[in-house]
Parts: sequence; C-alpha cells; structure tokens
Amino acid sequence: MSKFPSNFLEIAIFLIPILSEYFTKLRCPITQSDFPTINIAYFNTITPILQIFIGYAWFIARSKASSHNIWNFPEKLLVDILFICLVVLFNTWYTQFSCKMILKYPPRYLYAPIALIIVTLLIIFVSSRRTAMTSILLMPFFVWLLTSLYNQYNASRVPVNNKMKIKV
Repeated sequence: MSKFPSNFLEIAIFLIPILSEYFTKLRCPITQSDFPTINIAYFNTITPILQIFIGYAWFIARSKASSHNIWNFPEKLLVDILFICLVVLFNTWYTQFSCKMILKYPPRYLYAPIALIIVTLLIIFVSSRRTAMTSILLMPFFVWLLTSLYNQYNASRVPVNNKMKIKV
C-alpha cells in the first residue's frame, strides 16, 4: 500500500473532487459584482485547497478500509458512497450559490450545507476507526462548512431589495 495514488482508480479518486468543482465553476462562475459583500477571491482560493484535502482523505480512507461490513455495507463501498455524496452535495450547494443566487431566497437553500455537515461527520466517524489522517484532512472543510452555514443563515435573515442582492 502506497502513501500516494499510484494506479488509475486511486488517481481518479484523488482528482474527482477538484475536477468536479472546476467544471461546476466553469458552468456557474461567481464574480465579485454578483456578490459585492462577499470576498470571492477568498472563496475561489480556499475551496480548491479544501477539495484537494477531500480527494486525499478519500484516497486514504479507501486504502485503509477493511473488508468488514459496517451497517451491512462493505467498508470500501460505504466510504465511496459517503465521499460521492459529499462531492455531489458540495457541487449542488455551489450551483445553488452561483447560478441560482441563493442570497435572494436563502432560507430554503440551507438544506445543502446542513446535509454536507452531516455527511462530513459520518465520514469522520466511519474512517476515524482506521486512521486519524482522514479526520485531520476533513477538519478544515468541516470548520469552513460551519462558518459558511453561519454566514448563509445570517444572510437569510436580512431582507433583500431588488437593487442589492445582499446587504449584510
């Protein structure tokens, strides 16, 4: 077992989160003019780093998974399902944020970040039995999710007029 991805499947698992985010950003880019009160440069810098952490955590969790069953699932399959859910939910939230301008109707879009937090906690719980490295790699993402949920919740409480997308 290697510490870095070596075969095609391992490399694909490592790259899936960052590539999915890249293609989502191509489809729905966020610009500073869309959200004048949010630092978009920070958002566009930190999320690729977090996606690289997610890809490496997925690789480690999958390589350390055993053949035993957890909740009647093989552990590798459960790890793959949880990480795929994490990637899909993150890209759904990003699409809602950029394409649908969730700051106009924020309360109904709080479900995706809450689901992301739950899935991240499940991944930490399942994979921490084998290695702590996965939990360490996912902790910055978890903290970022909590702060993003807090910011989105606060934005949902502020009424938005037609001229400004958000006033915080």
